[in-house]
Amino acid sequence: MSKVIPIIIPAYEPDERLIELLRDFVQNDIRTVIVVDDGSGSEYQSIFEEAKKIIQPIDGCVLTHEVNKGKGRALKTAFEYVLTSYPEAIGVVSADSDGQHTFECIETVKEKLAQNQESLVMGVRNFDGEHIPWKSKFGNKLTMKVLGYITGIHVSDTQTGLRGIPRAFMEELLEVKGERFEFETRMLLQSVDRYPIREVSIKTIYR
Repeated sequence: MSKVIPIIIPAYEPDERLIELLRDFVQNDIRTVIVVDDGSGSEYQSIFEEAKKIIQPIDGCVLTHEVNKGKGRALKTAFEYVLTSYPEAIGVVSADSDGQHTFECIETVKEKLAQNQESLVMGVRNFDGEHIPWKSKFGNKLTMKVLGYITGIHVSDTQTGLRGIPRAFMEELLEVKGERFEFETRMLLQSVDRYPIREVSIKTIYR
């Protein structure tokens, strides 16, 4: 029997790329998808209604924040839901809603987590291509150096939103401070000497 690993997607004011990804999940029989509407507002209600219709047949749902609370809080909301609703889940895969992560890359991280249930799995991008924005290259290299200097952690892509997170780590992360994007950095800090980091290469997509 395959291991249960829900996919969670925090989304703030998403566009059609979220719908495209969800349709890819359905077409490729990828199940248990949880989308978090992080207070996007009434203007985006139609997108989330469509998302709900797409993922309900694959054991999916949409959770809603009435106001924007930040990506960290959206991830924690999804963690809480999974821990309560899926006691058999060994962990989750978090992915972004903006088209940066394909269903193939998400599946790669999911498979790596299934094989390494006590590790934090990072889907890492290649920043050496000519099409990569300078700002992204510089930001990643800077955070790599700072993180390595402070903690000894050497990660190829510190800012990736595609991560496989073990169940026990999810429980601990609910107590970690940080409600917005800083939460993902604090996740790395929290893993030190406790959850080995394993990297898998993914496509580098900028739109």
